[in-house]
Amino acid sequence: MKNIKPKNNSVLSAIDSYFKLSYYNTTVSTEITAGITTFMTMAYILIVQPLFFLPLVPFFLFFY
Repeated sequence: MKNIKPKNNSVLSAIDSYFKLSYYNTTVSTEITAGITTFMTMAYILIVQPLFFLPLVPFFLFFY
């Protein structure tokens, strides 16, 4: 992998050196996009899964 130099911005440089983004050939914007995508996927799963099993609640309460 080639080593990509970060911009001269000190904040981006600090983030790059801490997380070794240049070493892994990625950027801050790519990682932020990946984080938002992961968060939205998990939020969707947490909302949809209970709705999927909601029709089964009366069935289980009958046998309780």
